Amino acid sequence: MISNSLTSALQNLTADACYNLADYFEAQAVILRRQGDEKIADGERGKERLKRDIEEQKKLALAGQMAFELYEKNCEKSVSCGRAATVFMLPYTVVEANLNDQIKEKRFQERKQRYQTILKMHSKGLSIRKIAANVSCSGTTVQKAIERSRRIKKYKQRAVNMRKKGLRAHEIAKALEVHVSEVFEMLERLKTSDLRNTP
Repeated sequence: MISNSLTSALQNLTADACYNLADYFEAQAVILRRQGDEKIADGERGKERLKRDIEEQKKLALAGQMAFELYEKNCEKSVSCGRAATVFMLPYTVVEANLNDQIKEKRFQERKQRYQTILKMHSKGLSIRKIAANVSCSGTTVQKAIERSRRIKKYKQRAVNMRKKGLRAHEIAKALEVHVSEVFEMLERLKTSDLRNTP
């Protein structure tokens, strides 16, 4: 909307001034339309990039799954990655990194499951030798798992109090002389609301 005062001022312009002003606004209109077109194009390109990224992630997930399944069937890692990379047209190194992550995750879950099984059997009063035989590991591994559980129970409340004071996991681990993974287990079920300092 043009104000009354501006309308009045425009009416008082000379013919040359009117033409000059019109030329100026037409030039500005061209610039603004070009900027508008560029923004639309950028938005479309952004959508296309997002679409391509999603497709690449899907391909990577499927390639990683294929490589992992082959690896689980006793296929060599290099062969597993090579086949998956060829099928999904992805770089070998990318597929290999994905497979390595999956292998690490599987081993972690296996260790976690073994640890929980050891503690469950220990709570039932089974000897270290019987537990070791049941979970197919050494007695030393069983002993370490039991000692770890005892440390976690012993220091859990202290770790929680230290976390509430703002200390980070590695600082708590250093203060308690335990591994940082044990601190994470101590704080595993701690809610965000519990970390707020009480007045």
